[in-house]
Amino acid sequence: MIDLSKNEPLPDLGPKLKQCLTFIAWYFQKHAKYPTQSEIARGIRLSPKTKTASGYVDPLVRKGFLIKSTVGGKRNIRLTPLADKILSEEDINNFDHINSKCIKKKDY
Repeated sequence: MIDLSKNEPLPDLGPKLKQCLTFIAWYFQKHAKYPTQSEIARGIRLSPKTKTASGYVDPLVRKGFLIKSTVGGKRNIRLTPLADKILSEEDINNFDHINSKCIKKKDY
Protein backbone atom coordinates (compact mmCIF):
# COMPACT_ATOMS: atom_id res chain seq x y z
CA MET A 1 0.00 0.00 0.00
CA ILE A 2 1.24 3.48 -0.82
CA ASP A 3 2.00 5.80 2.07
CA LEU A 4 0.26 9.03 1.07
CA SER A 5 2.26 11.01 3.63
CA LYS A 6 5.49 10.31 1.73
CA ASN A 7 4.31 11.81 -1.60
CA GLU A 8 5.06 8.60 -3.44
CA PRO A 9 3.97 8.53 -7.11
CA LEU A 10 0.49 7.17 -7.71
CA PRO A 11 0.20 3.80 -9.46
CA ASP A 12 -0.68 3.99 -13.15
CA LEU A 13 -4.21 3.19 -14.17
CA GLY A 14 -5.14 2.23 -17.69
CA PRO A 15 -8.29 3.75 -19.18
CA LYS A 16 -10.55 0.79 -18.34
CA LEU A 17 -9.35 0.59 -14.72
CA LYS A 18 -9.88 4.34 -14.34
CA GLN A 19 -13.36 3.98 -15.86
CA CYS A 20 -14.14 1.22 -13.37
CA LEU A 21 -12.88 3.24 -10.41
CA THR A 22 -14.80 6.31 -11.61
CA PHE A 23 -17.98 4.27 -11.98
CA ILE A 24 -17.65 2.97 -8.41
CA ALA A 25 -17.22 6.51 -7.09
CA TRP A 26 -20.11 7.80 -9.25
CA TYR A 27 -22.40 4.98 -8.11
CA PHE A 28 -21.54 5.57 -4.45
CA GLN A 29 -22.14 9.29 -4.80
CA LYS A 30 -25.49 8.70 -6.52
CA HIS A 31 -26.82 5.85 -4.31
CA ALA A 32 -24.94 6.14 -0.99
CA LYS A 33 -23.95 2.49 -1.29
CA TYR A 34 -21.28 0.66 -3.23
CA PRO A 35 -22.13 -1.28 -6.41
CA THR A 36 -22.03 -5.05 -6.72
CA GLN A 37 -19.62 -6.58 -9.20
CA SER A 38 -22.45 -7.31 -11.65
CA GLU A 39 -23.58 -3.66 -11.40
CA ILE A 40 -20.01 -2.59 -12.12
CA ALA A 41 -19.90 -4.92 -15.13
CA ARG A 42 -23.08 -3.33 -16.52
CA GLY A 43 -21.94 0.17 -15.60
CA ILE A 44 -18.67 -0.08 -17.51
CA ARG A 45 -20.41 -1.94 -20.33
CA LEU A 46 -18.65 -5.28 -20.14
CA SER A 47 -19.97 -8.08 -22.31
CA PRO A 48 -23.25 -9.57 -21.04
CA LYS A 49 -21.37 -12.88 -20.76
CA THR A 50 -19.16 -11.26 -18.13
CA LYS A 51 -21.13 -11.69 -14.93
CA THR A 52 -18.74 -9.77 -12.66
CA ALA A 53 -16.08 -7.12 -12.93
CA SER A 54 -13.50 -8.98 -10.85
CA GLY A 55 -10.96 -8.63 -13.66
CA TYR A 56 -11.08 -4.88 -13.02
CA VAL A 57 -11.84 -4.76 -9.30
CA ASP A 58 -9.03 -7.12 -8.25
CA PRO A 59 -6.24 -5.03 -9.86
CA LEU A 60 -7.70 -1.91 -8.21
CA VAL A 61 -7.51 -3.70 -4.87
CA ARG A 62 -3.90 -4.77 -5.54
CA LYS A 63 -2.93 -1.20 -6.49
CA GLY A 64 -4.54 0.17 -3.32
CA PHE A 65 -7.48 2.10 -4.82
CA LEU A 66 -10.10 -0.24 -3.32
CA ILE A 67 -10.32 -2.52 -0.33
CA LYS A 68 -12.59 -5.50 0.13
CA SER A 69 -14.48 -5.36 3.38
CA THR A 70 -15.35 -8.46 5.38
CA VAL A 71 -18.87 -7.05 5.81
CA GLY A 72 -21.33 -5.88 3.22
CA GLY A 73 -22.02 -9.13 1.38
CA LYS A 74 -22.12 -8.38 -2.35
CA ARG A 75 -21.39 -4.71 -1.69
CA ASN A 76 -18.06 -5.37 -0.02
CA ILE A 77 -15.73 -2.99 -1.88
CA ARG A 78 -14.73 0.40 -0.49
CA LEU A 79 -12.84 3.33 -2.01
CA THR A 80 -9.56 4.20 -0.29
CA PRO A 81 -7.95 7.62 0.25
CA LEU A 82 -5.73 6.77 -2.73
CA ALA A 83 -8.85 6.64 -4.95
CA ASP A 84 -9.85 10.07 -3.65
CA LYS A 85 -6.39 11.32 -4.59
CA ILE A 86 -6.64 10.17 -8.22
CA LEU A 87 -10.31 10.97 -8.92
CA SER A 88 -11.68 14.47 -9.13
CA GLU A 89 -15.27 15.65 -8.83
CA GLU A 90 -14.99 16.52 -12.50
CA ASP A 91 -14.12 12.88 -13.35
CA ILE A 92 -17.16 11.67 -11.44
CA ASN A 93 -19.53 14.30 -12.85
CA ASN A 94 -18.26 13.70 -16.37
CA PHE A 95 -18.88 9.98 -15.94
CA ASP A 96 -22.53 10.74 -15.23
CA HIS A 97 -22.79 13.10 -18.20
CA ILE A 98 -20.94 10.86 -20.69
CA ASN A 99 -22.70 7.65 -19.68
CA SER A 100 -26.20 8.95 -18.99
CA LYS A 101 -27.31 7.99 -22.49
CA CYS A 102 -25.77 4.51 -22.21
CA ILE A 103 -27.00 3.53 -18.75
CA LYS A 104 -30.59 2.46 -18.45
CA LYS A 105 -32.29 4.50 -15.77
CA LYS A 106 -33.94 1.38 -14.32
CA ASP A 107 -30.47 -0.13 -13.72
CA TYR A 108 -29.28 2.80 -11.64
